[in-house]
Amino acid sequence: MKKRAVLIVGHGSRLKGSQKSIEQLVNRLKDDRRFPIVYGAYLSYRLPSIPAAVDRCVREGADEILILPYFLSIGSHVKSDIPRLVSLAQKKYGQKTKIRLSPYLGYHEKIVAVVKERLEAAR
Repeated sequence: MKKRAVLIVGHGSRLKGSQKSIEQLVNRLKDDRRFPIVYGAYLSYRLPSIPAAVDRCVREGADEILILPYFLSIGSHVKSDIPRLVSLAQKKYGQKTKIRLSPYLGYHEKIVAVVKERLEAAR
């Protein structure tokens, strides 16, 4: 049976507490217990970086790592930067660990309900 890890990748920010939403998501995924290893990772300003988080997952015995770019819109990070880092990690670990890049969060019908909820909460 595969030991699957999940990395939720955010942009990162210098702003204190900016990582909170990713940490909350990571904790909920851990609570679900579907994936034995779950971490957040960041492109900049926050740690761990994507390469460091991948290394950690491998050290913890992951033989498959699923990487979710936690972005609503496509841009250079989603289109180029994250795929490049995933490709480098896959080259580093070869056949030992399969590293798969999931589609970025983007639009999904279920997000509409959250948007409506947020609009109702507008002050």
